[in-house]
Amino acid sequence: MAQDYESTGENLFRARTPDGTSGSLAGQQLAVREASAINPQGGITVGTETANVIPVTIQLEEGDGSDIAEAATFVVSLIDADGIEALAAAFTLGLTGGGSGTLVTNTGQARVIATTDAAGLLNLDCTDVVGASGATIYAMVKPLNATGITTYAAITFD
Repeated sequence: MAQDYESTGENLFRARTPDGTSGSLAGQQLAVREASAINPQGGITVGTETANVIPVTIQLEEGDGSDIAEAATFVVSLIDADGIEALAAAFTLGLTGGGSGTLVTNTGQARVIATTDAAGLLNLDCTDVVGASGATIYAMVKPLNATGITTYAAITFD
C-alpha cells in the first residue's frame, strides 16, 4: 500500500493524489508538529506547603517555553528518588478546589489521569497524608493524548 503523504522537509507533508503522484489538496500543505512540541518541562510549578498540602501547577508549553492554549491529558504520578511510586496511604493527588483542569480518575490517589483546561492549565494538590514527613517526592508528568516528553518536579514537605 502506498503512503498517502510525502515529506517535503521542515516537518511539512503534502498529500498524494489517488494516482500516487505528489500533489496537495486544494493547494494546502499540512504542518505537523515536531515530536517534542508539547512539553510541560519548565511548566511545572510547585507551591508552598500549607497544612500538609502543596499545590502543583502544570502549564502546557511548546519546546521553546511558550504556553500552549489547548487541553491535553496526562498521567501524573508521585514517585520517590528511586523512581518507585508512592503509596496512596502516604501521599495523594487531587484537583485544587476552584482550580483549572479535570480529573479522569478518582481523587486521593498517588497516580491520577488529569486533563488540562482549554488554556493548557492544570491545578493539583499534593497531600502528605501522614503529615510532617519531611520527605521529598517527585511529580512525574507523562502526556497521554499528545506527543511530548515525560517531566518531573521535586515536592518537599516540612
